[in-house]
Amino acid sequence: MMMKKKELKREEEEKTPVKEEADFQFWSNILKRPFATVAELKEAENKYSEEEKKKKELSQTKKERAEEIQNAYKELLDTKKKADEIINKARQEAFKLIETKEHCYNELVNSFCRDYGSYHMSYSNANGDERISISDTLDSFNSLFDLLLR
Repeated sequence: MMMKKKELKREEEEKTPVKEEADFQFWSNILKRPFATVAELKEAENKYSEEEKKKKELSQTKKERAEEIQNAYKELLDTKKKADEIINKARQEAFKLIETKEHCYNELVNSFCRDYGSYHMSYSNANGDERISISDTLDSFNSLFDLLLR
């Protein structure tokens, strides 16, 4: 009987599958997780590195476009500044021209008044009509204010 027990034990051991060596897992230091095979590990790391490369490229593109926008804004501000300078210079020249024409007109009127005692003038609107209306006067003031506000 004893023999039989030993034989039975051997038969049972033979029937049960032999445990293979311990399952190995390959650790990825990049992804911080285990993989069953080296091929899976390399594939996952390559995929990860490609994704990171795409993210960096996208970030670089985004940064370049943001710089382009900032440069365009600086150019806009410079252009506005130059335009304001040109407008102010033109406005000053226009006022000087108006001032000289007014001075010439006033000199002529004063000279006429000294020689003849008085001067009478009929004003007309832009259409050449002799009569002047309140809207024509307001239009004159509006154009003057527009000139000043520009």
